[in-house]
Amino acid sequence: MGNIKQVLAAAISASLLIACVQAQAGESEEVVVSSDKSWTQSALPAYVGGVPEISVMKYILTPGVKTPIHLHPVNAGGYVVSGQLTMYATSDAAGDFSDPSNVKTIVLNPGDGWTETVNTWHYGVATGDVPTEVVIVFAGQKGTPTGLTLGTYIQPV
Repeated sequence: MGNIKQVLAAAISASLLIACVQAQAGESEEVVVSSDKSWTQSALPAYVGGVPEISVMKYILTPGVKTPIHLHPVNAGGYVVSGQLTMYATSDAAGDFSDPSNVKTIVLNPGDGWTETVNTWHYGVATGDVPTEVVIVFAGQKGTPTGLTLGTYIQPV
């Protein structure tokens, strides 16, 4: 039990030291988003076994560009660097957006973060006047794609 207390004490001391050094250097830290739910308020799935894989992706969309309808089979979070991103998600399993009662929308601006939907059809539109730059961090399993577009997804039997 003594070893655990020593490790915890060392970890706390190291965290405080890092915080002091950052404060002296003029750096800051901000949690942009932290959640166990996606932006549509769906619970994020638990991680499964296998080899973990983290992918950090940067996307730049010119104003007015619409992404393909797609889904992510892995957990992810994103951050808007510049521009504006409007995202649309549907609860329709076939990816149909024609019924407004099935569609949720979010508008994200520079500095906004979000927790990505998982296994939910959605798309984004660069709705600002300048290019929209976003960074998304995907946390999945090695060999699992970060996204699938409508038409490439095979519905489980």
